[in-house]
Order: sequence, then structure tokens, then C-alpha cells
Amino acid sequence: MPGLLIIGCVAACIVGLLQLVAIGFPRISPTIDGERLTHPLSQLVMGLGLLLFAWGIFSRRRWARSVLIILPILQYAVFYVDTHRAISEISASHILLTVVWIAFFAFYCYR
Repeated sequence: MPGLLIIGCVAACIVGLLQLVAIGFPRISPTIDGERLTHPLSQLVMGLGLLLFAWGIFSRRRWARSVLIILPILQYAVFYVDTHRAISEISASHILLTVVWIAFFAFYCYR
């Protein structure tokens, strides 16, 4: 497995576990722009989703490549739903990060 995917697998596993533990201890929840996921269902979805993604990378499932490419969209979707932000409030930095991420990993996974 390439080094970049190993890093992604370990990172997704750690953040996924943190999100699950954060259901009981909200102060350790990872943040986006200084805001945490607050609803336990959002934390559960994010935590289990990231652990499933990490398992997909580790077990070399083909679907994990597609999830890797759209991962920021999925994460921001959970974040924006949890924080009750309107689509018009999406920051330019989130859009830029997402576009760069998609371009890089689409090239990386399908070159």
C-alpha cells in the first residue's frame, strides 16, 4: 500500500475513534473552523463513516478510492447539517480545499 494511503488510513481511524469517544466527552471532538460537531448522531455518523473508510483503505476495497476523492464533501455535509449553516454560508476556503483535494486524489487514484 502506498505511503499516502497508509497515512490516510491511520488518520481516518484516529479521527473516527475520536469522534466516537467525543459522544461521551464532547471537548475532544475534532473541529472545523473552531467549531465541533455537537449532535451525537452527527458524531456517530462521522465516526463510523471514517472507520468504515479506514477499513476500506486497509482492505483495499475499490470503493474506498471513490470515497477518498469525495471525502471532504461528505465531511463538510455532516458539519454544515450539524451546525445548521445554509449553503450560502460555505466558506471560500472550504470550496478551495475541496476542489484541490478532489483534483489531487482523482489524479492520484486513477492515473
